[in-house]
Amino acid sequence: MSTSQNRICIIHFQPLEKYPPVTNFLDCLARSNNQEIIVISTNNHLGLTVYENDKVRILRYPTIKQGAPAIIRIFQYLVFYIGCLVNLLIKRPDQILYYETLSSFPAIIYYYLSLKRIKLLVHYHEYNSPKEYKTEMLLSRYFHHFEQKTYSQISWLAHTNKERMELFIRDNPNIKFANTKIMPNYPPSTWGFITKSKNEISWPLKIVYVGATSLSTMFFFEFFEWIKMQEGKVLFDIYSFSYPTDFSDYVKKMNTPYIVLKDKLIYDCFPKILPKYDVGVILYKGHILNYVYNAPNKLFEYLACGLDVWVSQEMEGSQPFVTKDTYPKVTMVDFKNMNTFDCGEAISRKGLRYQPSDYFCEPVYSELANFIVHAKR
Repeated sequence: MSTSQNRICIIHFQPLEKYPPVTNFLDCLARSNNQEIIVISTNNHLGLTVYENDKVRILRYPTIKQGAPAIIRIFQYLVFYIGCLVNLLIKRPDQILYYETLSSFPAIIYYYLSLKRIKLLVHYHEYNSPKEYKTEMLLSRYFHHFEQKTYSQISWLAHTNKERMELFIRDNPNIKFANTKIMPNYPPSTWGFITKSKNEISWPLKIVYVGATSLSTMFFFEFFEWIKMQEGKVLFDIYSFSYPTDFSDYVKKMNTPYIVLKDKLIYDCFPKILPKYDVGVILYKGHILNYVYNAPNKLFEYLACGLDVWVSQEMEGSQPFVTKDTYPKVTMVDFKNMNTFDCGEAISRKGLRYQPSDYFCEPVYSELANFIVHAKR
């Protein structure tokens, strides 16, 4: 079958706009080939700009409302999975790429209905241990059981870094995987043309955090106390979609002008807003293996915008990106003992040479795009 006739369907249970690596990949795939690209996802309920691409047809189902009564949530799940399967049967794609276990069920059912004639691909945003699968909702456990039966037949299976892939393979010792790949979450290369790192960092030091917030799984308590102790030498802004009540209440009780909670920051605005800061922080505690072996999107997004990055030393997956002789710098920080932290040394650029980030998504996603373009039944 010629590439012009191939049809790829991508299933992403969560709203696309919540996962910039997915929309970055869709942009890359749309530029790479003339295949028909169909995406099945759920409605954007986050107030974000709705992703659109003239070369991508997107079918959206209602978002699952977690606070709704069980009977309503069950109905919404059924609408998504039945609707997804019906669309697969109508569109008859040659390849299906699904993201995460919650997206797997219709893809696997269609794979068997097609008598295994299609290509099945999967990418995991996160790593889930066997213990976590056992404690997750019944649907995830049930779907994962089916996933494991198809792993040896999957044409492309990807995780975001080598450590997570090694854990995944270890968790499935009796399965021979055909084609495992590493697909880190990098931003678009256009960001590198917009921003440039400062030659020197001056006081007051401007620090930023972008993303979800938590007092239990991140080192915000410790970092807040350190910020307050700097008495204005350090300013800290946080951008998030929403703030847990205990989080916002705690910041209010601190009653300090040096910590500011801001509204969400749209992904495309990162290169415009983030260069106003000096340092981006990543505060995960590493409470589960997924975060221990994590080099998160934010690390590469901060770097692309010219910021130094302070990463929790609990995050072993970020250790390979620590810099030595260049800036912007990536520094592992013991956020549990900020009283021993030498901030001046951390931001010093004496004797360092400027090395802009080269962690961009196009080389990563072009490999998958080429695989899809040239795949045959």
